[in-house]
Amino acid sequence: SASSASSGARAAVYLNPHFSDPALAEALELGLAGAGLRAHLVGEGYAGRAGWQAQDPDWVDCAASSELIVSAPGMAALSVALVYRRPILLVVTEQPEQQMNAARAAELGLLHRTIVWRGDALAFGAAARLACGELLAAADAGAGPDGHAAATARLHDWVAVLKRLGPRRPPMAERAGRRT
Repeated sequence: SASSASSGARAAVYLNPHFSDPALAEALELGLAGAGLRAHLVGEGYAGRAGWQAQDPDWVDCAASSELIVSAPGMAALSVALVYRRPILLVVTEQPEQQMNAARAAELGLLHRTIVWRGDALAFGAAARLACGELLAAADAGAGPDGHAAATARLHDWVAVLKRLGPRRPPMAERAGRRT
């Protein structure tokens, strides 16, 4: 069952407009529920479906604080999973570009599983339930900082690197004394 981001959704789901098959949505919803997950469901192709919203400008924040991201393997979703160190369940169809993007998740070292929609709702729902359980167990075993803390730490690391690379500037008092 769907819940709002403000109630602490454990799974943040985003499916792009390519996804609109109601059988896929129902199977995914059942798989998530079967894995014990509450879900924040976003997808343009499911705008009229109960529990789903077409868009959510706060989806990234929801994903960062979730225990699991569910999305097609677009670069935006992979980036959110990487930056916020979240496990991700990749939902793909048999489109070659989706398969290639899914392979990118492994290259990035993401904790992920991939499930393929082939029109069989029972198999897809069971695969979603199993994959979610595996991801949650693996994430618990390697629990690290929460998503926002991980992203903030990474940002601070980059700022420190950039400061070391920049030119050394004298203290403000020395610069002020040079003015004529």
